This record gives sequence, structure tokens and C-alpha cells, in this order.
Amino acid sequence: MASLINTKIKDTYEGLIKTLDNLALTGTAKGITDGGGNPTNITMSTTSTNFPSGTVDFTGATVTGDNNTTYVLNSVQDGSNADIKLTDADGNDSKVTLVAGTNITLSNLGNDLTINAAADTNTTYSLGSVQDGSNADIVLTDQLGNTSKATLVAGTNITLSNTGNDLTITAAGGSAGLEVGTGTDSLQNAVGTASTASGAASIAIGKNATASASQSMAYGEEAQATQVSSAAFGQYAEATNFYAIAFGRTSSASGDGSVAFGQQTSAAQAGAVAMGRQVTSDTADTTHVRALKIVAPDGGTGGNGITMLSPDGTAYVLTVSNAGALVIT
Repeated sequence: MASLINTKIKDTYEGLIKTLDNLALTGTAKGITDGGGNPTNITMSTTSTNFPSGTVDFTGATVTGDNNTTYVLNSVQDGSNADIKLTDADGNDSKVTLVAGTNITLSNLGNDLTINAAADTNTTYSLGSVQDGSNADIVLTDQLGNTSKATLVAGTNITLSNTGNDLTITAAGGSAGLEVGTGTDSLQNAVGTASTASGAASIAIGKNATASASQSMAYGEEAQATQVSSAAFGQYAEATNFYAIAFGRTSSASGDGSVAFGQQTSAAQAGAVAMGRQVTSDTADTTHVRALKIVAPDGGTGGNGITMLSPDGTAYVLTVSNAGALVIT
């Protein structure tokens, strides 16, 4: 480079390198020009040299700088935790810490990091129930006191009540439901139908149905079973003697052990059986089926047979002789 000693600036300024504003360098980059004001591809500050545009040729140049490009990866114990550590060539560290959670153990040996899960000893549970307003909770509690629960929700006419670990489910019934009657082990319609089961082990089903004797059964509106083991089935059916059975609307079995089967059918004598619509059997130990009445054995000789009624009401008895011949009397 030519020397500027004893050389006037006015004779050499065109070959000078200067800042764009002809002032000294500062911390802010300034453009660099020659003495004639022609720009270069360089900006400079007191801390940097930049090449903002154009082509810069560093052919054959040697670039020196940070050679810290070597890193070592390892792990280090950090109390109950462990660090995964990255160390550069200058000894600078960067790390990620693994934190040991519940029942987890982290242990380091050299560059080996071991993660162990402790055996879960929380294996004992207790089962109970808890009142929850009108509902009830079935609660499972582990030995650490943690709870899980399933809630039973009380629906229509259902009451849930808790005492200790006992959970009671009570059905309140309703207008169409059933309830315990006043008799021991009895059953009747719920309040609203006015059915009454007052006999022991009796059953009354239907509006105003009454089963007032032990083991009696009344099914149907206004059905009445008023003696031991009597049974009335049908609207207004009545069984009013011991073991009597009335089956059919307005049927009536008023004889001891009698059976009336059919609408408006009546069996009024002990052991009588009447079957059919508006049939009446008023003789003891007979079966009357419309115009046919079967006479049961009376324990004596003869007297058995079938009584048939003619249209004018005349009764004819059909019997059989010892020889097997039919005899009409």
C-alpha cells in the first residue's frame, strides 16, 4: 500500500477510503466510500463489518472463529431426580431434568438412566353406602382414602335410605301399583283403588275388591271373597262360603266348596258346580251345566246319573244298569 506520509490529501483523496458522512466510526454501521464519494459494498461500525449486497469473494481466505462444535451427552443423578445433560467442548452444560413422580424411582449409573416403577401396594378396598339426598351412593374406598362411587337415583315411587352399610330400596306404589295389605303377608292395590286385603295371606286386586278371610283371593272390581280359602274372579264376582270359587262377572258361589263358572252363574249349595251363562245349581253335590246336571255319587246304592231338563222344565234322569244298559227315568 502506498504511503501517505508527506503527501497532501488534496492530491490523493480520490484513493482514500472514508465513511459516508466523513466522520469517525461509531457503534452504528456506516457506508464506506472512496475519496470521490463512490460507494463500496461495505458498511462498518466500531464492532462489525458487513457486506449488505453484491458478491464477496473469500477465495483462499482463512476464516477463524468459534470451534466449539463438539458435545457430550450423559446423565447425572439429581437427588431423587435425574438430569439428561449436554456438555460442549468448553464445558458449558445444557440439561433436561426428569422428575420422579409417585411410585417412580430414577437412578443413574454412568450414562445409564434407570426408571423403576414401585409396586402398587394400594390393593385393599372397603365397600359402603352413603345417603346422597334422596339418592344413595355405593362407595369404594382404597387404603389411601381415595374414593370411587356409583350413585343410585331414586325414581318414581322409589325411596332409597341408608343405615351404616345397609341400603334399603322401598317401592311406595301408586295408583296402579301394589302394596302390603292390612292382613299378615297380604297384598292389595295401592291407595286410590280402595281394595282391601284384610285376611292373612289374602290378595285383593281391583277397585273395591275385598279379600277378608285368610288365604282368600278377590280379583276384579267389587269382587268379594269373604271366607277361608274362597276365591272370586271377575267384576262383582262373589265367593261367600268356605273354599267356594266364583269365576265370571256377577257369578256367585255361596255353598261350602261350591264352584260357579260363567256370567251370572250361581252355585248355592254345598259342593254344587254350576257352569255356563245364567246357570243355577241349587242342589247339594251336583254339577249343573246349562240344561245338564251331573249328580255326584251319594254313597248309597243307585241315585247316580245325569239329570237333563227338557224345554218345558221336566227333569229326566239318565242312569246305567249293572248290565251297562242306559235307563231314563
